[in-house]
Amino acid sequence: MAESYDDLGQALARGDAEMAWVPAAVLAKLESTHPGAARMAYTALRNGSASYRSAIVTHSHARYERLEDLAGVNPAWADPLSLGGCVLATDHLRRHHVELGEPTYLGSHPAALEAVLHRTAEFGAVSVTSMQRQHVQSALTRNVGEAGAHRLKVLAFTDPAPNDAFVLTRALTPSRTEELRPHLFETGPAHRALCLAMETDGFTRADLDAYRRLAGLLPDDPGDRSTLRPTG
Repeated sequence: MAESYDDLGQALARGDAEMAWVPAAVLAKLESTHPGAARMAYTALRNGSASYRSAIVTHSHARYERLEDLAGVNPAWADPLSLGGCVLATDHLRRHHVELGEPTYLGSHPAALEAVLHRTAEFGAVSVTSMQRQHVQSALTRNVGEAGAHRLKVLAFTDPAPNDAFVLTRALTPSRTEELRPHLFETGPAHRALCLAMETDGFTRADLDAYRRLAGLLPDDPGDRSTLRPTG
């Protein structure tokens, strides 16, 4: 088990694992710094889509109603390399000229949203499969329960990004990779188990260029918990 998104990416770059469930930002960074480390990658499909957005959320009783209200406010994020729980929201706010306060990184979506619920942070972000109300409520409920979901409100949605992916690394031989592919991504017990574990409807072959394009949003050194790189 990796301790952080950055640890996971470094382990994959070293070839420490033959396969892994990989957040989109980790795959983006891996492809930009160690091309070829992912011998094969399949993107998760949810509600028929290979992409998702980030919803910027705050407490339902908070005074914030517009993005501009968040200027100087302290957010709670999941991880510096979490697209849905940090990167997309930070980029969205920057492009709307909203300068944030001091961020806190809590390691997961549930922890960040719990901080918002308990008012130890003013706002956060969560991955949603679409902007439809039922999908937003489902994402919030999955992370903080039904009661918690009703105590949060959405201020904005970001642009879409590719979903997380399942990766087979170059630690596997090409022949072994091809042997595993149909079992994991097409049919059979292993495929059903993987879909259940990742809460996905299925998989589609990853467009690695789409992940590489995300690399410009990522921090140069996520370990230092610094602010994210501007995108121009």
